[in-house]
Amino acid sequence: MLGQRTFIFTTPSPKTAPATEWQPFLEDRARETGFSRRELEIALENWTVTATNTNYRKGLAALYRNRFDQAAVFFKKGLSENKGDLHNTVAEAYTQYRMGSYAESARLLETLGTNDPLLRDDLKTDQQEQQRPPQRPATDRTLPTESVRPTPIDAQSRYKAEQEERARNVVRSMVTGNFKAVTDDYTDGLTRFVEARRNLSTPAALGSTWQSEIDAFGPFGEIEEAQAETSRNPVVVLVLCRFHSGKVNIEVVFEPEPSHKICNLYVQPAPQRMWPPDRASRCL
Repeated sequence: MLGQRTFIFTTPSPKTAPATEWQPFLEDRARETGFSRRELEIALENWTVTATNTNYRKGLAALYRNRFDQAAVFFKKGLSENKGDLHNTVAEAYTQYRMGSYAESARLLETLGTNDPLLRDDLKTDQQEQQRPPQRPATDRTLPTESVRPTPIDAQSRYKAEQEERARNVVRSMVTGNFKAVTDDYTDGLTRFVEARRNLSTPAALGSTWQSEIDAFGPFGEIEEAQAETSRNPVVVLVLCRFHSGKVNIEVVFEPEPSHKICNLYVQPAPQRMWPPDRASRCL
């Protein structure tokens, strides 16, 4: 199913949809298969934990979590092992497309002899826009009358959307009880801190924290919103979650590039925050 997604370039494209594209895709697959979207999400969460036997599967797992940089590394390794493989090549082309590297995406597809005119037109347009120099603002009072095509989502907006989706995936893993999927992405410093403070393994400690919120507020309802504060270093993503009888703030702090690992995580009742805008965030 994840491999099927990599064959869909034009709906949606980076111009119109950020990393949240998985929701409509899973809704479509749910209608096709007769399962609920939630059942598919749980199945995929479990699959991504065990998908470690090939670089292609590792890449798909990273792609599902919108870790495009990691996905690209795995797909490139897969292509070095199996040059010209259709699925690996398409997956790498799709990943490059989502990262804004349209020329590289087109190059990879050309190795397969892809002649889809719609796809080629979309890639060509995106590549031209990426290379087009910024226009100077008008200096007179005459406004241009010609229509202007919207520019693609810029790198900062794409980065913000990716971090927000990563934080949502952290919450989704906790909802399904897959705490290890979250803690496997902890920095060594955060792992040592949690184990020393809680005297528990990191998955057990996170599970205990999550259960305390359920005990206090009842069953989990939904993620209401995620807001990445990318102007901060390290980046903090605030995820507001609704439970049966209250709301909870989950703050996920991501280590700077290139690792982007989770270097801090805090869960507490809303509207309280561990790292409000006037307090510096920090990594462990």
